[in-house]
Amino acid sequence: PFTNSDELVIAVPFLWRDGRHCWSDRETRQRAWDAVKLVIDRCAIVGQNFYAYDIPVLARHGAITDRGMLCRDLMLAHKNTIECDLPHGLGFITKRCFPVPLWKSNVDHKVSDNADSDRDYRIYGCEDATATGRAWGIMKEHVKDGGFEKQFRIDSRKGPAISQMCEMGMIINERDRGRYAALYHKIAGALSRLFVQEAGVDINPNSSDQVKSWLYKDLGYEPPLNTEGRPWKPGDAASAGTAAIIQLQDLGVEPHVDRALDWLIQYKSCVKLTSSYIDKSDDIEYDYHQDLVDAGGFVPSVHGEILTGKDRGSHGLILPERPLLSWLPFSYHQRPATGRLGSERNVQNIIANAFAPFVFDDNDEIVWKDTPAGPKPKRRKPTNLRTMIVAPPDHCIVRADMAQIELRIFAEVAQDRVLLDAFRAGHDPHLLNFCTLKTRDIDDAYKLYHELFPHSEKGGGRGPKAKRIKFYRTIAKRFIYLMIYGGEEGKLYQTLKAERNKATGERTFAAILPSDVEEWYDN
Repeated sequence: PFTNSDELVIAVPFLWRDGRHCWSDRETRQRAWDAVKLVIDRCAIVGQNFYAYDIPVLARHGAITDRGMLCRDLMLAHKNTIECDLPHGLGFITKRCFPVPLWKSNVDHKVSDNADSDRDYRIYGCEDATATGRAWGIMKEHVKDGGFEKQFRIDSRKGPAISQMCEMGMIINERDRGRYAALYHKIAGALSRLFVQEAGVDINPNSSDQVKSWLYKDLGYEPPLNTEGRPWKPGDAASAGTAAIIQLQDLGVEPHVDRALDWLIQYKSCVKLTSSYIDKSDDIEYDYHQDLVDAGGFVPSVHGEILTGKDRGSHGLILPERPLLSWLPFSYHQRPATGRLGSERNVQNIIANAFAPFVFDDNDEIVWKDTPAGPKPKRRKPTNLRTMIVAPPDHCIVRADMAQIELRIFAEVAQDRVLLDAFRAGHDPHLLNFCTLKTRDIDDAYKLYHELFPHSEKGGGRGPKAKRIKFYRTIAKRFIYLMIYGGEEGKLYQTLKAERNKATGERTFAAILPSDVEEWYDN
């Protein structure tokens, strides 16, 4: 007994701290897995994050018969309480259920430095099991008290399917990934040089300290924001993030500084895109399995300009020789505070129209063109990074989509009569939403809508007016999305001003003023 005579906690180890198997032979190890399988098949299971983590691991070892099994997932239950926007770790949940300290944050016995013996690991597992089992009954009542029982049942039924989605992962065509890596390292290198050239000083664009020293010390500008995103005041740590840079541009800087900051923002965007979706990093790992190697062979290594680290600016290895097909694992989080399904690696936001500002000649030099405003780089077509996601051998990818699905769900849940009537009548909901931002009552909103709709693309319109109305729709989509998820007036303005066109790198809402946002917010 681990705690008292009513609780018996059993830890079944499979590995020692040094990675060796706990059981002396394969047959004994299989008997241990069979015993675990017997318990899982016959007993009611309570677990912490069981759908997302435990089921895939157990399935990999053949220790679970029914991948569609339902369990009492403590983390999922906590997400279906009035505390859904608070942390969901076991230590925090236990603290909310019992008068105990945050024991999980004090010592983590999974870290070998904190474990003096293998027994520490088993004790750690027993503590987890005890806390999870004891907290379940209380958390079940919290779900009931909040009126979220129906949603919890729905989420529990989704759990097994989402677990299997995570196991499938994504298959990546490494030839395409290599092509994008070479292109975007080249683009980032060119943007870095343009920034330094326009700034007139040798600055590492990756160094926040160097950028801050240039802007706020050498040039003498006052920082608009601190590192927490709030208005800067003496004594605060100044920010050199994108939001601060854009706000500094809005306040007014010298023309050459404004141009340099534009190149800097585009550089930051390019490096973020490259590190998030193309390069191998801590956030995104591409694994190679033998069956994928057998299916496609290998592709050559990729060399180009190094973007970060001590070798920044030099020519070196970006991607080694590797199999043609790789496996990108990721996991979904059910029911975050927003109600959306989110992924641990940001695979949902792989860009279809990625920023691609330059065309290069045969010597890798930027091709420029003359414009009334002066020479500008010739732009290449946007890049669809999603083309590197392919079906596994002997499979195909099936796509399904529904227009305005999130808006339709919100309208139904909120019983928004305006939007529900708009959907039934076949109106454009995003344009109608923009009209509600510009007017004080619904009659005026409909009047404005009927004036604009015939000139929109959906209404058959073409030319500059249709393009302008499309921009109105974009404003409505971004603004109302931000409001739904808790954006306040100041944050709304900063977020809109910081947005850049993914294909061109230009500011999406360059002409928007704080007074515009104030008017929309009030309406």
